[in-house]
Amino acid sequence: MEALKFVVAPFLLGYFIGGIPFGFILVYAIKGVDVRKYGSGNIGATNVMRVAGFRWGVMAFLLDVAKGGLPVWLMLRWTHEPIIACCTGAGAIVGHAFPIYLKLRGGRGVATGLGVFIPLAPIAAGIAFGVWVAVLAAVRIVSVASMIAAVSMPIVLFLTQRELTSVLVLAIFGAVFVICRHIPNIKRLVKGEEPKIGHRSN
Repeated sequence: MEALKFVVAPFLLGYFIGGIPFGFILVYAIKGVDVRKYGSGNIGATNVMRVAGFRWGVMAFLLDVAKGGLPVWLMLRWTHEPIIACCTGAGAIVGHAFPIYLKLRGGRGVATGLGVFIPLAPIAAGIAFGVWVAVLAAVRIVSVASMIAAVSMPIVLFLTQRELTSVLVLAIFGAVFVICRHIPNIKRLVKGEEPKIGHRSN
């Protein structure tokens, strides 16, 4: 029972914080509409940008990063146990994608995942973000940049750590999770229908 609490309580903390739908809240406050009814249909920063504009997309991105990083940082400060912090991070990623506040209809988990790894592995997180920026600049498709950046995270961690740690396990989980959440995008990519950055919903 104690072992279960060791995992479940941090996960739930991350879930309820990570599930705060900042993208939905911002768009509803600004335009009075449900962001899920436009564009890709999710609450992430990219769709917020399409619906409400660049600055609000950036705001949603920063808030999503913060809601991933804050609970993980707090757990590291309180417990000094990376495995507990990783359970919290996993909860934040899942919470963003399946928020109880919006009947489990959330985003892809990319920005929140970045936030999770900033306190856990800041150098690797910075490299993964750099990969995201570089790929986005090259192809101008957010989903492609996001998937490649997500996959780069466990690769960078493995190359630098050379051992299986709780942070590496979380990074592998995060990469698989992000790819699975992008299945609709992958289908559109195959059809040549995935929009490039700069497209905006009416």
